[in-house]
Amino acid sequence: MKNINWLFSRWYVWLGLLIIFVWIVFALGANTSEEQPQVQEKTEELQYGYTEAQLREIYKEVVAAEDKATAESEAECPTNATTPGYIVENTGMCLEQITNLSEDYRLQVLDKYKLTVESWQEISMEAFRENWPFE
Repeated sequence: MKNINWLFSRWYVWLGLLIIFVWIVFALGANTSEEQPQVQEKTEELQYGYTEAQLREIYKEVVAAEDKATAESEAECPTNATTPGYIVENTGMCLEQITNLSEDYRLQVLDKYKLTVESWQEISMEAFRENWPFE
């Protein structure tokens, strides 16, 4: 009898049993629901005037433009110490050049699709959350 009293006097045992009970109720409730979900024709939701597939392509285009800016800047002003022509003192200036050129190229793509910087920030956050491919 002492073992049973000890078992039921522990709060974490009760918590564990409660968690198991709730899990069973939800697991069974989800599978035995009498209501059948209504099948609706799925329509592609537009964001910023584009479907998700189109936004993914725009995202890829912006990433490609930023990569192009980085490559062009690196050719003129390397930021990698192993690249010929690298000068430590120029690193800050070179990084600023990459940033500015990337922004210019990004804005060109956004203008092409009539997107604002704010909408681009939201799109890129969604791309990050959903792990959209870069290429």
